[in-house]
Amino acid sequence: MKLLPGSLFGRAAVTTAVTLLVFLVFIATVTVYLVFMPLAQRSAEDLAAEIATGAETLPHLPADQRTRYVDQMLHDHEVIVVDATAAIGLEMSSSTYLDYFREALVKHGYTDFRITRSDDGSIVWVDRPGAVDGLRFGFPSDRLGLHPPLALTLFLVGGALLTIIVSILVVRRITQPLDRLTRATRQLGQGRLPAMLPVSGPREFAELAETFNQMSLNLKHLEDNRTVMVAGISHDLRTPLTRVSLAAEMLENNGNSELVGRIRRNVETINKLVGQFVEFSRGVETSMPVRLQLWDVVESLLLDLKPDGVDVRLNRCAAPCTYTADRNALERVLSNVLKNAVLYGNGKPIDINLACSEQGGRIEIMDRGPGIPPAQSQAVFEPFYRLESHGNSTIPGSGLGLAIARQLARKHGWNIELLPREGGGTVARIQLPPSQQSEPAARTAA
Repeated sequence: MKLLPGSLFGRAAVTTAVTLLVFLVFIATVTVYLVFMPLAQRSAEDLAAEIATGAETLPHLPADQRTRYVDQMLHDHEVIVVDATAAIGLEMSSSTYLDYFREALVKHGYTDFRITRSDDGSIVWVDRPGAVDGLRFGFPSDRLGLHPPLALTLFLVGGALLTIIVSILVVRRITQPLDRLTRATRQLGQGRLPAMLPVSGPREFAELAETFNQMSLNLKHLEDNRTVMVAGISHDLRTPLTRVSLAAEMLENNGNSELVGRIRRNVETINKLVGQFVEFSRGVETSMPVRLQLWDVVESLLLDLKPDGVDVRLNRCAAPCTYTADRNALERVLSNVLKNAVLYGNGKPIDINLACSEQGGRIEIMDRGPGIPPAQSQAVFEPFYRLESHGNSTIPGSGLGLAIARQLARKHGWNIELLPREGGGTVARIQLPPSQQSEPAARTAA
């Protein structure tokens, strides 16, 4: 079980909040024990001193002075003096302030006393049962208002709420530019030019945003230059190829049909390679996603390809699998992967499986070729990379098919990987995320 959240925002907020809360508890504890407690103790000592002094002085004063003294205690210290005729209320239970008050009374020689509360709870009485003076002293119960535990609780609750709110706001202000940078980087990794990041905030974030914007523009310029260059080269190559084709037509009239056939085959091969270069240079154009049946896409693709001499077995799922995606991009990915399976499948049957569930869709194209070494399972997606370890140097192609497939898959958020097949061969798995699935469909494939 993880104690910290996975995001930077969550971890920074929790760390900041916990640190400030610990500091807050420390400050509150110090304040209570070094400020509130001494204040409560001093207040209890002052009140006990007034009561003890009055109990000692009043019995020895004449009646007129005694009356003035009682009035003065009420006016100056809010201490009421009455004759103790009968018991009043119940004895009060222990508390922090009363403990200090009892200790102070004993300290001032006021012993054998009892502390009770009036019936309505507004007055606290202090008297000595059986004392010869017969006096009872009282004071308002709100003078017991110094409650260090309550003060500590309120201090902690208020401070904790303020700390959490401030932590979230501060950390959010720090992580928000990083969130924008993450989204922009993800778009850039998918082949799309992200919107320019705002160059604002702290100096470090502003410089980072400015650098990222410049990098995005540089990559866009490089992409445009690559497209123009490859398109120009392809155009320049097709002009002499057209001339070679015309020359081949003229040679055919001279009766050299074998030479003409070889020339035409070479010209056709070069034209295919040029077409792949142009396709790769176009990159990943954006088109409008549409609602489609995934299995219909696979079936129509096979009808268009019609691989000669290769048995393709379709393992169809039980129910339709409806997705919202770019049909052209999905067909290009499946077409390139299927062509690669046909080229390297040694003429053996090819199986296509389709599975749909709440976790997403999965298309698997499985061949019985020589397979791909695990160390090269990622290298084969690089442009112009071809495996030569199984004697495949005579197989036509430019090494761009899988590169184009991965380029499109990344742009649309799909995942494509090549895995070893049990019994020999390769499994090309295209995983479609559930976010693009508009309707749950079949859960398993045949």
